[in-house]
Amino acid sequence: MSDDRGMHHPEYCHALGHFFRAYGGEVPPWPVRRAAMLTRCEVLRQFCDRWEPNGPGVRQWQKRATATADWQA
Repeated sequence: MSDDRGMHHPEYCHALGHFFRAYGGEVPPWPVRRAAMLTRCEVLRQFCDRWEPNGPGVRQWQKRATATADWQA
């Protein structure tokens, strides 16, 4: 997908408790979840940069990180 539609599925937020309990835990606080998502975006941006410096994958992960940083709990 060339844009960021579909990255976030707010209609499923109600299911997060069930999802995390299925793995034996509670839903982590929003700042912890947000930080994990931003860390993952950065890891994937770096991967793409090693593959093709400043290529389209790098730009896509930069956009995704920006969009993720804007999400509110």
